[in-house]
Amino acid sequence: MPEQVHINSAESTKPIVDATSYKNLGINVHKFGGSSLATSEQLLTVCNIVIEQTRPGDIIVVSANGNVTDTLLDAIHGRVNSLSGIKSFYKRLVSGLNINTEHFIELINNDIEEVRELCRHCPTHNDEILSFGEKWSAHLLTQLLANLECEAQAVDASNYLKLTSLHEYNQFDEKFAEDNFSNLYQVLYEGHKDCLIRYVFTGFIARNNNDQLITLGRNGSDYSATIIAQLVKAKSVTIWTDVDGIFTADPNIVHNAKRVEHLSLCEAQAISELGANVLHQKTVTPLLTYKTEAFIKSSFIEDSSGTQITQLPVSSGYVKTIAIKQSLTRIVVNNINELSARTIQQRILLNQIASYASNFDRTLDRLTLYVAESDRFNTVSIIQAAQFYPIVEKNNLSLISLVGQSIRQNQKIISKFVNRLERFSVEEIHYPANAHTLCVLIEDKQAITLLHDLHDTFFVLEPSIPIVVLGFGNIGKQFIRILQDNKNEIETSLNRSLSLLGVANSRNYTLSKACLLDNTDAIDLL
Repeated sequence: MPEQVHINSAESTKPIVDATSYKNLGINVHKFGGSSLATSEQLLTVCNIVIEQTRPGDIIVVSANGNVTDTLLDAIHGRVNSLSGIKSFYKRLVSGLNINTEHFIELINNDIEEVRELCRHCPTHNDEILSFGEKWSAHLLTQLLANLECEAQAVDASNYLKLTSLHEYNQFDEKFAEDNFSNLYQVLYEGHKDCLIRYVFTGFIARNNNDQLITLGRNGSDYSATIIAQLVKAKSVTIWTDVDGIFTADPNIVHNAKRVEHLSLCEAQAISELGANVLHQKTVTPLLTYKTEAFIKSSFIEDSSGTQITQLPVSSGYVKTIAIKQSLTRIVVNNINELSARTIQQRILLNQIASYASNFDRTLDRLTLYVAESDRFNTVSIIQAAQFYPIVEKNNLSLISLVGQSIRQNQKIISKFVNRLERFSVEEIHYPANAHTLCVLIEDKQAITLLHDLHDTFFVLEPSIPIVVLGFGNIGKQFIRILQDNKNEIETSLNRSLSLLGVANSRNYTLSKACLLDNTDAIDLL
């Protein structure tokens, strides 16, 4: 059997340095998603980002390349022949890369045979099977960086992330992490600071309190990145994905959506609770604990600016973004007390089922849940296991939510929101526990129209009263110059566009349907 490449294991020896010394290094954590690692071109782009924007000692967390995890899931579900697709994918992926292709493909082939064997014993080894995707990704990126003279080391995150409870996420063994991270960084304290290298961690992988390998579920690699950032007291954490941050709405639906430059942690938490694909609730939780600086950037855009997430808000009382979650199902449980309702909600959460606009009505003893259609069966099963009888009341619902720091304290925003809803058949207006979100539930068929309407209301400037300047002497010219120099600031403060449509003196005049501030040559003819 050919020699296999092994991911670094944490040493079992006692750390030779203070277990917390590495936390003063100012480590930066960068996480790259599967789409950023799906093609040869994108892999080389990621390498350039790592070389240019990280330094020795920084941590890079990787997802599985492309759709490898989905293919492994197919194999687990009995479609073992799909594993041949992984071989073909990696042959195409590495064909144009400057690495030892033969050796890497041999590693893949050997591991695929191991996966085939593990599939015969499903579900016992499901997590072990799924972990291969991240391990292959870490190996490949490490080899690419090495060939670009950027020394890096592949690291198995399960030797650093250990859950202390089988029933609760975000409860990691800090002593276990401290011992092993200090061993990883011990070269610094042996007087070899120049020997520090970059560490390529597998995302998605951890171990439980019984020392068994586990995976961290949906968006597990993003979660790994922020948990690692919390444990090493990172200076910053950057999530690299295929979109340039958070937008005022989904840019795939609302084409004039704009990038949001800054979010507070409170706003990020609110967005994550609404099922945002870019920012998952588990991902944000460690940031709330440690409060490090975070960025969401695109590896597909050169010099991506992205969205910065900070502890304190840059602004307050404004709508920052409008989130939408479609194809939801409303499930109702009647005749249930509050304790039982909270227990069911907790069990749904532990089964990694997202529940939106969840509400317990004390006066009616009724629990209402909105879940994705794909989670309906599992949700109903959990409720029935608790000896209650759920009613699936309605399908094809959408949750549309305004998010912004303290917007519930702004009566003007609430009034605008409610007024725009009068034209639609609304199922329910929902007020979450936080002060940063306003939500409405509506049928899917009306949702996109309402989303566009709300986006125009809160992010497109309201029409202004036309401006005509009579007199083009010193004062008139100075007035127009002030309008031109301060147009953006004035429009933002008034939430109205400025349209200078006419200028006249005692002899001539200029009129236009378009704003003359954008065409000063027409004014100069006076």
